[in-house]
Amino acid sequence: MLPLVAVALITRLSAAAIDELLAAFGQGPATGFRAIAAGTINSNYRVETARGPLFLRVNEGKSEDEVEYEIAVIDHLERGGVTTPRLLTTPAGRGCARYRGALVSLFDWAPGRTLGRGELRTDHTRQVGAALARLHRCGAGFSDHRPGRYTFDHIVTRLRSLSRSRDLALAAAVPLLWEEVAFLPSH
Repeated sequence: MLPLVAVALITRLSAAAIDELLAAFGQGPATGFRAIAAGTINSNYRVETARGPLFLRVNEGKSEDEVEYEIAVIDHLERGGVTTPRLLTTPAGRGCARYRGALVSLFDWAPGRTLGRGELRTDHTRQVGAALARLHRCGAGFSDHRPGRYTFDHIVTRLRSLSRSRDLALAAAVPLLWEEVAFLPSH
């Protein structure tokens, strides 16, 4: 059985690319950066700058409409009192910039860390539940309720694209994922 770990790093950025992207947002230059080995769709980076750390997201395979939709959701949630990382904009006021065909977003860094299983306590689950409740209450007032990227059809489409991956570890996981896709509709 292969371990299934949610890690996406599709677009590998050089120091020069990071500086180019920071400049597109009127920021920079970087004093350091590292890829974040987490997530399932986007390539993410922690970027160190003189003004502090930033979170850079390469929106993998997303259309401009999808990225603009995500920006609108974040803005709605923030205005509704939900704590969100602050989205940085370009000097022209855009919430994303283009890099080699992909759209890139830049956020202030949100401090925190991932807790290990042994660290989780009842109070943590209460806090997560309360945060999800705020998110859902606020999100209910958002006018555009389109299907998300994690619907069954989107997952099947994504799996088809992963079937063509040159990443050997990913290619090895694809048959197992197809077994799950075949199993799910009947259960």
